Amino acid sequence: TVVLKHRLLTMLQATAPAASAPVLLCACAAGEWHEIGLLTFAYSMQQAGWQVCYLGPDLPVQGLLHGCQRLQPALVAVSMTYAAGPHPDFTVLEDIDMLVASAYPTCVGGQAVERYGHVLQPRHMALLSALQAAHTYTRAMVGSSTPA
Repeated sequence: TVVLKHRLLTMLQATAPAASAPVLLCACAAGEWHEIGLLTFAYSMQQAGWQVCYLGPDLPVQGLLHGCQRLQPALVAVSMTYAAGPHPDFTVLEDIDMLVASAYPTCVGGQAVERYGHVLQPRHMALLSALQAAHTYTRAMVGSSTPA
């Protein structure tokens, strides 16, 4: 896993789209350390012409909000794969929904969303359970005139 993560980060740093490309801000939710899925998505979006800013794992909501305020992304992608117990605490997703997604287009994906998406009721963000759904969402959210 470490080797794959390092390779994906290296590939992200090795390519740079045009400065006019839409910005995609990627991060793992607070408490989330599983980055491979999000890194794969980030790399595929960068290859499609997006300017990706990857903020890494375990990012507190305030850090995500600060990144958004500074970069003004066209889209924010958050990963949450881990949700422990039969009644996991989704407070972090509620905070992202209210503080980040209310101001910036935001999608959240990962195994936790696949498993518990039916009990989540976000007001502002999209819940995406698969990589293809994320690509479809980015095209619809930003428009057909931009890469996706």
